[in-house]
Amino acid sequence: MTQETNSSIHLRYKGFENTGDSCLDLTDLGKSLVGFDKLLRELVKITNVNGEVSIKATAFRDGSVIVDLLIKLQELANQVPFDSTDDLLDYLKLVNDIAWKEAVHYFQKISSTSKSVYDYLSQHPVKLTGISIVLVKLIELATKNKDQPCSDCDGIPKRVALELNKLIKNKRGFKKALKPLIEDKASSIEVSSDRKFKKRVSINQSNFHEYLGEEEKILPHLENGARHSLIGEITSLKSTRGDSLTFKYTYKKRIYYLDLLPPDGISTKEYTDYYKEKVVIESEIVRTSFYKKPKLKLSTIKFHQQKLFIKE
Repeated sequence: MTQETNSSIHLRYKGFENTGDSCLDLTDLGKSLVGFDKLLRELVKITNVNGEVSIKATAFRDGSVIVDLLIKLQELANQVPFDSTDDLLDYLKLVNDIAWKEAVHYFQKISSTSKSVYDYLSQHPVKLTGISIVLVKLIELATKNKDQPCSDCDGIPKRVALELNKLIKNKRGFKKALKPLIEDKASSIEVSSDRKFKKRVSINQSNFHEYLGEEEKILPHLENGARHSLIGEITSLKSTRGDSLTFKYTYKKRIYYLDLLPPDGISTKEYTDYYKEKVVIESEIVRTSFYKKPKLKLSTIKFHQQKLFIKE
């Protein structure tokens, strides 16, 4: 039985400008890599492969910000990598359809009481380096199982479809990994088991929401184009990348810091009196996705509680 367990997955982060792909902030990159570490560990659990998994970032290359992740399954001595026939068949179905059909035929011909997974693996070595191929494929298949397990999808065992559904719906497995997309720090994240990215999964601004569950929507009651009266606090005035104010807004005991955009032609300098003050604003909601924080286009602003002026 072949026990080759080192395998690599490659991540490529792309920015919004052709000349600025390597400008992803290292803090944002680090948070995303921590998210991918957790995500890949969850995906390994779905495969039901035995052994502890370790994931290490082995290289960082400029250009489009490419990071290589080394995945290693640290197995116990003489440990069979699968506990059951079903686990083995599920794994082979994700790696290689031909190998899966051969295994199905093998187990159909014999009595389950006389032959075991170990007997099969002794005659048909399984290289666990294929784990990277499996994990990339699971990421690709995840979107088909967002709302409910895909029972009629070819290539997805029923148990795996159910686990992918739970990963998105209950565990929020992709959120931290995709943080650069959610926060508009990157235009896409590509995932591949091939260092040249000939075959890859591209998660981008058009499809990232397919990996996020309903509970991960941000302030969904604030719909694009709607007008709202909101109470909050002005915590900063920014002008380096276009004039905007930061509006601290509390909803259901959670705090959100939202961009508040002044009317066209008006500078943030006009709002210095409102800095660090609690205010009431009338604004139009501007957003492209329920999974991103909305922006607020300011119409009117006033102090929430009128100041008292005492005559001397």
